[in-house]
Amino acid sequence: MDKGGSPSSVKIVLGAIKQHLPQKLGNTILVAVCPATKDKYEEVSQMLGTHLEQDRQLVREGVVVDGVRRAVRLFLSGDYAMHDARAQGAECHNARLNCLSTSSPSAANAALDSVVGTLHDVDTLRPSHPRMAAHLVRMVAAGAPAAEPGQRIADLSQVDHLSIVRPPLFTIDPRQIVPLPLHLLLGITLRLLRLAVEFVISCRRGTDGKVFAYSLAETLRCAVRVSPAPYHGGVFIGRDCRTIAAASDVVCRTILGLVPERHHHACKRLWILWGRLGRTMSRAGLVEVSEVRQFRANARDFVQLMKRGFPWVSVSPNLRVVLHHDPEFLERFGSIGL
Repeated sequence: MDKGGSPSSVKIVLGAIKQHLPQKLGNTILVAVCPATKDKYEEVSQMLGTHLEQDRQLVREGVVVDGVRRAVRLFLSGDYAMHDARAQGAECHNARLNCLSTSSPSAANAALDSVVGTLHDVDTLRPSHPRMAAHLVRMVAAGAPAAEPGQRIADLSQVDHLSIVRPPLFTIDPRQIVPLPLHLLLGITLRLLRLAVEFVISCRRGTDGKVFAYSLAETLRCAVRVSPAPYHGGVFIGRDCRTIAAASDVVCRTILGLVPERHHHACKRLWILWGRLGRTMSRAGLVEVSEVRQFRANARDFVQLMKRGFPWVSVSPNLRVVLHHDPEFLERFGSIGL
């Protein structure tokens, strides 16, 4: 599921993947395009409602191919705002469907923070706390009309419902939620470009940052030959994100003489690491075990360098995904792009 385009709309796409031809467009079926401007629970529920029983039946009964019944494994992909629309409530602090970690440390949630950690635990490298499918099953039951008092979601404490304040529309093992490479490429590439502008502002003045931003845009257009796509909300498409990472030397040269050498060196290192991570994430094929180990090390170095070198940077869900969930998904299934 994805939201985008102009005007904004939600698209539900079903992919029937042939592993030896994973990129073939003929293997993808567009199920529906639903006009919507927000990832609201009610809208998502209506969109998925007509398909839910078919999904359940497919997973429960499998599919017959050449007279042989085969099991079906369902993967959920799409942007995280869409996933989490099923879960969020007014007091939502850890609504991500694949992870229990809270958004940031707070006095009000100190007890919960100490148990499940926060997105900002990058220096201590505490292990992530994934959600369990059994918990989602419990929340589906607690959201049913026949649920008994004391077992309903509204009656549970936050430690029990863990920010699942509405019944999930269907349950899927959180380990089978795909960290979508395209959205990570778009979000983190844009973040690195903005970081270059922030370097200049922090070392000089706001007006210098504005002048530099125009200079950087011109460098991307003329030297790297990429331009923002209006239908992507004014950011770069996935192919252009990979082009920018490959031409990171050109991007880093734009800040030479404007910031201290240590910032320039850190910028170069971030782009090198991001280029390596992007290539592994996007590859539509199995990844060797040794490369998975290197990916985990690169992800740790990338996020820690960004946080330690530039303390004003907030650890976003995207960075958390790269640090923990991408390596875990790679280790379990051998590929994200495939």
